[in-house]
Amino acid sequence: VVDRRILAKVPRFRELLRQHRHGVFDGSIICQCPDWENERGEHLLSLVTNRMLPRILKRLLREDEFLSPHGIRSVSRIHATHKHLGTLPGVGEAIIEYVPGESNSGLFGGNSNWRGPIWLPTNYTLVQALEKFHRFLGDNFTIAVPSLGNRELNLKEIGTLIAERLVDIYRRDANGRTPAFPADSPFQHDPHWRDLLQFYEYFHGDTGQ
Repeated sequence: VVDRRILAKVPRFRELLRQHRHGVFDGSIICQCPDWENERGEHLLSLVTNRMLPRILKRLLREDEFLSPHGIRSVSRIHATHKHLGTLPGVGEAIIEYVPGESNSGLFGGNSNWRGPIWLPTNYTLVQALEKFHRFLGDNFTIAVPSLGNRELNLKEIGTLIAERLVDIYRRDANGRTPAFPADSPFQHDPHWRDLLQFYEYFHGDTGQ
């Protein structure tokens, strides 16, 4: 989100925006229209337009796809049963699996898996992006959230929903258990360890462990 005061100080960048008005570069839409201002005179520079955003979030906020009790999965859970994507030219049969925990193949990093787990850095980036979109689009831009009975939330509220689920990875539940750790871990019950948190690269897409 760029306000007019900043644009006034960068004439070369402002001219570049003018040359590619309506976000078009070589015939392709590359960003949210830089001519469009909100009520504060700010511009939104984004690869995702306000028309694309509802379609993206509609999938992202479904619990049978990306939204888990502990954040946003890196691959839709729907691929647990729908693995085949069809045949691609030059590639052949394309398959993607939903693997929510440790990778089942050394080809994909062994213990570094991007096909299902919850990654904190990408979730953090998503929450930050939603807050920026909210700043530009305001409270009246809302999305129906299926997990809340299709209740309409604005983008800041959606960011908070995701952030709270991320916190739940380490927040003790009604049984006093922390989802991030195995049931027999000393970090669950040992008074010397239970308040010491370990931060891992990623967490199981279904259990948060």
